[in-house]
Amino acid sequence: TNLRPVVRVPFSVIVARAPAPVASALTPATIQQGTSGQFTLAGLNFLTGATLSISGGDVSVDSTTVVSSTTIQFGATASDTAPPGGRSVVVTNPDGQQSAPVTLQVILRPPPTWAIGR
Repeated sequence: TNLRPVVRVPFSVIVARAPAPVASALTPATIQQGTSGQFTLAGLNFLTGATLSISGGDVSVDSTTVVSSTTIQFGATASDTAPPGGRSVVVTNPDGQQSAPVTLQVILRPPPTWAIGR
Protein backbone atom coordinates (compact mmCIF):
# COMPACT_ATOMS: atom_id res chain seq x y z
CA THR A 1 0.00 0.00 0.00
CA ASN A 2 1.02 3.59 -0.52
CA LEU A 3 0.66 5.15 2.89
CA ARG A 4 1.96 8.66 3.20
CA PRO A 5 2.72 10.23 6.52
CA VAL A 6 0.44 13.03 7.63
CA VAL A 7 2.17 16.11 8.89
CA ARG A 8 0.15 18.44 11.08
CA VAL A 9 1.33 22.00 11.37
CA PRO A 10 -0.15 24.17 14.09
CA PHE A 11 -1.20 27.64 13.04
CA SER A 12 -3.16 30.56 14.38
CA VAL A 13 -5.29 33.17 12.69
CA ILE A 14 -4.80 36.75 13.67
CA VAL A 15 -7.65 39.06 12.75
CA ALA A 16 -6.44 42.61 12.51
CA ARG A 17 -9.03 45.21 13.36
CA ALA A 18 -9.18 48.28 11.17
CA PRO A 19 -7.96 51.45 12.86
CA ALA A 20 -10.60 53.65 14.48
CA PRO A 21 -11.93 56.59 12.47
CA VAL A 22 -10.33 59.97 13.09
CA ALA A 23 -12.43 63.09 12.45
CA SER A 24 -10.23 66.17 12.07
CA ALA A 25 -12.00 69.05 10.29
CA LEU A 26 -15.58 70.01 9.51
CA THR A 27 -16.40 72.44 6.67
CA PRO A 28 -18.39 74.56 7.18
CA ALA A 29 -18.33 74.36 10.97
CA THR A 30 -21.58 76.28 11.57
CA ILE A 31 -25.28 75.89 10.86
CA GLN A 32 -28.00 78.49 11.43
CA GLN A 33 -31.14 77.71 13.39
CA GLY A 34 -33.97 76.54 11.15
CA THR A 35 -31.77 75.79 8.14
CA SER A 36 -30.28 72.82 6.31
CA GLY A 37 -26.76 72.55 4.97
CA GLN A 38 -24.21 70.34 3.28
CA PHE A 39 -20.98 69.56 5.14
CA THR A 40 -17.64 67.89 4.48
CA LEU A 41 -15.86 66.00 7.24
CA ALA A 42 -12.15 65.32 6.73
CA GLY A 43 -10.22 62.68 8.61
CA LEU A 44 -8.82 59.17 8.38
CA ASN A 45 -9.98 55.55 8.37
CA PHE A 46 -13.59 56.12 7.28
CA LEU A 47 -15.13 52.84 6.11
CA THR A 48 -17.96 52.34 3.63
CA GLY A 49 -21.18 52.28 5.65
CA ALA A 50 -19.93 54.66 8.35
CA THR A 51 -22.63 56.71 10.07
CA LEU A 52 -22.66 60.10 11.75
CA SER A 53 -24.35 61.25 14.91
CA ILE A 54 -24.82 64.79 16.17
CA SER A 55 -25.41 65.39 19.88
CA GLY A 56 -28.33 67.34 21.27
CA GLY A 57 -31.22 66.00 19.21
CA ASP A 58 -31.99 69.38 17.65
CA VAL A 59 -29.67 68.95 14.65
CA SER A 60 -30.44 65.93 12.50
CA VAL A 61 -28.31 64.11 9.94
CA ASP A 62 -30.27 63.98 6.67
CA SER A 63 -27.82 62.03 4.49
CA THR A 64 -24.32 60.56 4.71
CA THR A 65 -21.94 59.63 1.90
CA VAL A 66 -18.52 58.12 2.54
CA VAL A 67 -16.61 59.59 -0.40
CA SER A 68 -13.28 58.01 0.55
CA SER A 69 -11.35 56.81 3.59
CA THR A 70 -10.55 60.47 4.30
CA THR A 71 -13.80 62.29 3.38
CA ILE A 72 -17.45 62.08 4.40
CA GLN A 73 -20.10 64.40 2.99
CA PHE A 74 -23.37 64.82 4.87
CA GLY A 75 -26.49 66.91 5.04
CA ALA A 76 -27.90 68.21 8.31
CA THR A 77 -30.87 70.28 9.48
CA ALA A 78 -31.04 72.45 12.60
CA SER A 79 -34.47 72.91 14.15
CA ASP A 80 -35.97 76.41 14.48
CA THR A 81 -35.59 76.12 18.25
CA ALA A 82 -32.03 74.72 18.35
CA PRO A 83 -30.20 76.76 20.99
CA PRO A 84 -26.91 78.31 19.90
CA GLY A 85 -23.76 76.42 20.84
CA GLY A 86 -21.60 73.46 19.99
CA ARG A 87 -22.77 69.99 19.00
CA SER A 88 -20.52 66.93 18.88
CA VAL A 89 -20.27 65.19 15.52
CA VAL A 90 -19.04 61.57 15.81
CA VAL A 91 -18.25 59.03 13.07
CA THR A 92 -19.09 55.37 13.75
CA ASN A 93 -17.58 52.78 11.42
CA PRO A 94 -19.53 49.56 10.71
CA ASP A 95 -17.22 47.69 13.12
CA GLY A 96 -18.50 49.90 15.97
CA GLN A 97 -15.36 51.99 16.44
CA GLN A 98 -16.01 55.71 16.91
CA SER A 99 -14.06 58.88 16.31
CA ALA A 100 -13.44 61.56 18.86
CA PRO A 101 -15.94 64.37 18.25
CA VAL A 102 -15.52 67.46 16.13
CA THR A 103 -17.71 70.48 16.83
CA LEU A 104 -20.57 71.86 14.75
CA GLN A 105 -21.71 75.26 16.03
CA VAL A 106 -25.39 76.21 15.87
CA ILE A 107 -25.67 79.95 15.36
CA LEU A 108 -28.64 82.30 15.66
CA ARG A 109 -30.61 83.07 12.57
CA PRO A 110 -30.19 86.76 11.79
CA PRO A 111 -33.22 88.88 12.62
CA PRO A 112 -35.39 89.89 9.69
CA THR A 113 -34.61 93.20 8.05
CA TRP A 114 -37.43 95.56 7.30
CA ALA A 115 -37.49 98.01 4.47
CA ILE A 116 -39.31 101.21 5.24
CA GLY A 117 -41.03 102.65 2.24
CA ARG A 118 -41.91 106.27 1.60
